[in-house]
Amino acid sequence: MKSFLLPLLCVFSLLSQAQTPNLDITNGTPGLLLHNTYDDLLPAGTIQFKMAGTEVGRIESFRDVAAGRLSSIRFYTRTGNGTPEVMRLNYNGNVGIGTTNPAAGLEVKTVGFLENDVRAAAILGNSWNDWTFFGGTNGGRIRGSNEGYLILESADQGTERIIGLNRFSSGNVIIATGGGNVGIGTAAPDSKLAVKGTITAQKVKVTATGWADYVFEDTYKLPTLTELAAYLKEHKHLPEMPSAADIEKNQLDVGENQTILVKKVEELTLYILQLNERLSEQNKLLMQQAGELNALKQRIK
Repeated sequence: MKSFLLPLLCVFSLLSQAQTPNLDITNGTPGLLLHNTYDDLLPAGTIQFKMAGTEVGRIESFRDVAAGRLSSIRFYTRTGNGTPEVMRLNYNGNVGIGTTNPAAGLEVKTVGFLENDVRAAAILGNSWNDWTFFGGTNGGRIRGSNEGYLILESADQGTERIIGLNRFSSGNVIIATGGGNVGIGTAAPDSKLAVKGTITAQKVKVTATGWADYVFEDTYKLPTLTELAAYLKEHKHLPEMPSAADIEKNQLDVGENQTILVKKVEELTLYILQLNERLSEQNKLLMQQAGELNALKQRIK
């Protein structure tokens, strides 16, 4: 084996020193054959690169599994800690970068550090319009740019053009915890969630404080109907309720408005109770007057 590799290393040494190739393999079948006569779990052939007598890298075909002579292609580069393996192409077609046993078509464990100390395992593309496709050229795709945006799109073709978040998982989906807004149907959301269109839901819960039950306290001063009538005549809307101009300018705060509506319903309930009390007193008075009138009629007869 050593007698075979020595001439080959000499050839590659000459190639590394020349700016133009000294070896041209045009019609070889194969062009260059590295052959190990042993049948063990060891390299079947190695291409080694040296500078000034020091190995700076090599490419190696290694027999991994005895049955069927299944093999991998391994890549080594020179680092400050020697010449470690940096990438492997396994016999099952999986590629590993920074791992010797890739579990997927591509598994990357080697990371780099960006200027902001972010660990980066991969950078795909170098322009804003460079797409990365998933599942095929008609599959979903993703792209981003140095301007800071990320675009995620489903396919235009197909029978199921959707973007699924935890579609088959019971885990939570967390969005915009960094302080940004979420827009649906709008590219310029002006609140934590901005929806341009109709929202359909089976139930909506709104957190609120300061519920209006204080209206039923004895210390609450209920405006008189005379005061209420004067306010309505001047402002054309109930006290504390936003006007049409306010709604058009500032939109409607559902939680706050619900609290005000409950307060008005409770005030209305108090008005009804007051009116009912007055009606009861008037009924008693009418019944008393009717009795007196009936007694007077009896005397006249």
